[in-house]
Amino acid sequence: MAYESFKISMSNIKIQDSFGHTPSVVAPPRADVVNSLKNGIVLNLLGMGSAVLGMQATIGFLVAKALTTSSNPFYQGASAGSSSYVLALDVFLVQSSANTILPHFLGLVCSLELLRSVTISPNESIPAPKMA
Repeated sequence: MAYESFKISMSNIKIQDSFGHTPSVVAPPRADVVNSLKNGIVLNLLGMGSAVLGMQATIGFLVAKALTTSSNPFYQGASAGSSSYVLALDVFLVQSSANTILPHFLGLVCSLELLRSVTISPNESIPAPKMA
């Protein structure tokens, strides 16, 4: 009989914060989630587009540098203060632009997948691909 007095019922346990309030989890409205995802998609597209433009400008500059370098023989020397040769550091500029495009692409793919999962109705099923 003493054993029964130590039983704890899970329905009596309540979680409270430091102010004594019971926290409640409320999901944001679906329209707010969709608008946030659409804003994220637009920002990822703008970031990826500007990174592509920057990479194209960098590649154009490096090609121009390489073409002007080939017309100037090495033994003639370059004027002081001008760096007309393509340096290894210049190639890292192209790599950094490509590294900027990849996270924007991955963020875009994730946002599109989240948008698809939020807007799909529970009754819709995902069609399975059929073999030809």
